Amino acid sequence: ELISVVKNSDGEIIEGDEKQSKRQKDVWTFSKGLTSQDPVWFLVATGE
Repeated sequence: ELISVVKNSDGEIIEGDEKQSKRQKDVWTFSKGLTSQDPVWFLVATGE
């Protein structure tokens, strides 16, 4: 779940609602060479 607000320089909320959450779905795609000995995976794409 996600809560999103925008505040001005005085800390007052000017957009959104800090008491209301939304469901968020993100898809992250990672890649790694099949024969690689390196344990590091790379982020190659994001989306909904």
